[in-house]
Amino acid sequence: MPNNGYIGRSPGDSSVIVARESFTPGAATTDFTFASGYTVGYIDCYLNGVRQVYGTDYTASNGTTVGLTSFAQSGDVLELVAYKSFNVANLETASGNFTVGNKLTVSGISSFTDVVSSGIITADSFSGNLTGASVSSSGPLTISDTTASTTTTTGALIVSGGVGIAKSIFVGEGISIAGTITYNDVTNVDSIGIVTAGKGFRATTGGVIVTAGVSTFANHIIVGTGLSIAGVTTSHKARFGVVGASGTSLHVHGDARITGVVTATSFIGSGANLTSLPVGGGNSLSFNDGVGAYWGNSTDLQIYHTGGDYSYIKDNSGRAYLRSNRFYMQNNAGDENLIYAEADDAVYLYFNGTKQLETTATGVSIAGTVSDIKGSLRTIPKVAKTSSYTLVESDVGKCVSTDSGVTVPNSVFAAGDAVTIWNDSSSSITITQGTGFQLRKAGETSTGNVTLTNFGLATIWWNTGGTAVITGNLA
Repeated sequence: MPNNGYIGRSPGDSSVIVARESFTPGAATTDFTFASGYTVGYIDCYLNGVRQVYGTDYTASNGTTVGLTSFAQSGDVLELVAYKSFNVANLETASGNFTVGNKLTVSGISSFTDVVSSGIITADSFSGNLTGASVSSSGPLTISDTTASTTTTTGALIVSGGVGIAKSIFVGEGISIAGTITYNDVTNVDSIGIVTAGKGFRATTGGVIVTAGVSTFANHIIVGTGLSIAGVTTSHKARFGVVGASGTSLHVHGDARITGVVTATSFIGSGANLTSLPVGGGNSLSFNDGVGAYWGNSTDLQIYHTGGDYSYIKDNSGRAYLRSNRFYMQNNAGDENLIYAEADDAVYLYFNGTKQLETTATGVSIAGTVSDIKGSLRTIPKVAKTSSYTLVESDVGKCVSTDSGVTVPNSVFAAGDAVTIWNDSSSSITITQGTGFQLRKAGETSTGNVTLTNFGLATIWWNTGGTAVITGNLA
């Protein structure tokens, strides 16, 4: 065993056994950094050639710095001596157990019959059987045995306890689990039996595809974003709920997009955000009393029924257009016209199904009598009086027939009003201007009372509420 147990600096040693470093401070200094480092308890300190006492004259506790108790002055020489490793250049055999108090480092490839360690064994690779309470590898752990596993005691890797895996696992062949599988994430689960999810099932992409059989849900189906059903036919229907039972439903919190037909006894909800809702086929869209159909961002157009005999079409925008080349407004039975209008043609108004007014290119054509509050516009209504009489506002547009005097009051009539007076007697009568009122004959400047001759006719026309002009058979 050449060089075995050589103490000192052997020619084959690669590590430093004793390290020295000298310092000559230029000013008073207490702390000195030892460049090559030291092991605590294995460094001596010499000041001007005198060995210092550890703990009294200096301290060395961190492996790099040595601190003096008293300052080293300018011109002093401080020498630090550290005792490094003890190297064994080549150890071939040992007759008994070989015990290492700290770490054993082997730089080459070595074969050991048995290695017993209470700490950690680190190597680039291990070959052969490896047992122990704890095995750790910073790189891939390769097991070359190809034995398949059919039980808990067969296969290339047998683990008596549990296995904790921080990241993904890939299995090239089948996997058999005798108990319950609990997982946070998995790509595909193929099961010949029943898959039970204790805390629910979530499909973030891809959806749920059932290729055979009937999917039965004992309680609610809750869809977080969207439910897509490819189609609904008469022979394959999407059914939600249990036939003959109640309390089950389909809840969709996002979009439910169905390309086929949705059949339900009723739809419940406000429908405030419904868009693209077509209504067709043989069914109708019904609204209860007081529930309207609204159009526009601010519910500008509203159609609703309040109950009883009242229905409304209401426009809140300020303008409403009803566009048609032929427009009919009819009674509820549809057998009588109320209004009929045709583009580039007439507009007709009806009374009890009979046309009464028609617009023409030059005006209007009226089938019956044209009347206003005074009566027919083709006649002058008669007001018969047999004693002295004061005109009233309702006499405007009428002829007052009398055999006695008539008084014209002030501030009763308005500008433009006209009243005719007929003297239905063989004696003249007086038309008296009321207090504050001015009545003048046509063509004269003076005002005052006037005389209407026997069987004479005169018309009064008001210029203002307090003045009027009279013309006719006046004396």
